[in-house]
Amino acid sequence: MPMSFMTGSIDGKRFYKKVTTRESDDGVGWTVMLDYQTLKTPSKRPFKLRTLAHAKALLLNRSVKS
Repeated sequence: MPMSFMTGSIDGKRFYKKVTTRESDDGVGWTVMLDYQTLKTPSKRPFKLRTLAHAKALLLNRSVKS
């Protein structure tokens, strides 16, 4: 398989070693961290969830699909 030198991924897919949650910088909501980088929206803003339960549900959903 070809290796992309721009993203360090194989065929455009990324694999993360660590997925965590943390309270957002403004203190309103929670963010998801992928290898210590904040998950962002297509408009480059941090992806925020209102509650920790929502953030953990997203993490559980992502780990089940992997």
